[in-house]
Amino acid sequence: MKHQVPITEMYAVVVAIDWFIDRFRTAVNVSGDLFAVAIVTKITGITDPVDMVAEEDPHDSLREENSRV
Repeated sequence: MKHQVPITEMYAVVVAIDWFIDRFRTAVNVSGDLFAVAIVTKITGITDPVDMVAEEDPHDSLREENSRV
């Protein structure tokens, strides 16, 4: 037998607030990752090769052609 939890107005408020707060958690997580990468790069001096950084997506030209149509 399934146990169903009634969805009340308060439940909807909690879900909405959690969704909003989760956006901030994600932003803080991404910011922390970026700072950590910058610190590790500065300490170790290890960087990506230039040809990997400047690599162009082969599908970009197709997207540009399709957007003109």
